[in-house]
Amino acid sequence: MPRILRVATRSSRLALTQTREFLEHLRSELPHDVEFKLIKTRSKGDRVRDRPLHRLGEKGVFVKAVDRLVLEGRADCAVHSAKDVPSEPDYPVTFAAVPPRRDPRECLVSRTGARLKELPSGSVVGTSSPRRRAQILLERPDLRVEPLRGNVDTRVRKVERGEFDATVLAKVGLERLGLEARISEVFEPEEFVPPAGQGALLVTCRPDDDRTRRLLEHGDDPRSRVEVEVEKEIVRRLGVGCAEPVGVYARARGSRVRVVLKLLDGEGTRARLLSERGSPEEVVERIVTRARGAWA
Repeated sequence: MPRILRVATRSSRLALTQTREFLEHLRSELPHDVEFKLIKTRSKGDRVRDRPLHRLGEKGVFVKAVDRLVLEGRADCAVHSAKDVPSEPDYPVTFAAVPPRRDPRECLVSRTGARLKELPSGSVVGTSSPRRRAQILLERPDLRVEPLRGNVDTRVRKVERGEFDATVLAKVGLERLGLEARISEVFEPEEFVPPAGQGALLVTCRPDDDRTRRLLEHGDDPRSRVEVEVEKEIVRRLGVGCAEPVGVYARARGSRVRVVLKLLDGEGTRARLLSERGSPEEVVERIVTRARGAWA
């Protein structure tokens, strides 16, 4: 009789799509049969839409409610977007799997199909991310950047209806929802730097649940794990989260990693772009040291 793995996930269309994507990957890697049961819930980030995430008063607003199902024994594991998971959760979970990472890049969705440099002066770009806001204004200080929250579908619809002229979204989210035709421009991650973990999924379980952890390890991708762990360790060491305009991107090649870190002020009037190559431990230490003195 196959084991039943209870998998917690947010109930949004994107969350369910990426959870099923992980389960298909895991099924292909397992040496034995496992049946999956989805346990759906809504997070505080899903319920509260009238404030930016960094003003909700807690970190990990998209993941806590999902992980709670695991900690209370109602689910065996939880699937998250890695970018939503705090670098240091304030409750006990194990990062059991980081499946193969997909495209981490950011992209522009504009109503007319215009690229960022082509938007008319005064155009309204919607985003509630301080990091996206600062990078947009760094390139186009003549644009207006206004708050925009909601799931990916909602933000795309608001641009299509003319409530905003454009928005910036994760490319992977649009692809998972079949909305890639709405992309007007894709930004290279070394220039418009994404948040730590973008493009990756992260699967959690209870620290004492060795059976589930061993099962989930079949879905782990070592290269993707190194990239996510390096990015998360850098923001942990710097003490920054989604409230700060900071982007970080790591690319692993064999035993070496290249990291790009972008530090901006809130209005996008100045920025520092730092990069390092070396072993994971070396690049974390060097780039954190340089970042701490960047504005000195």
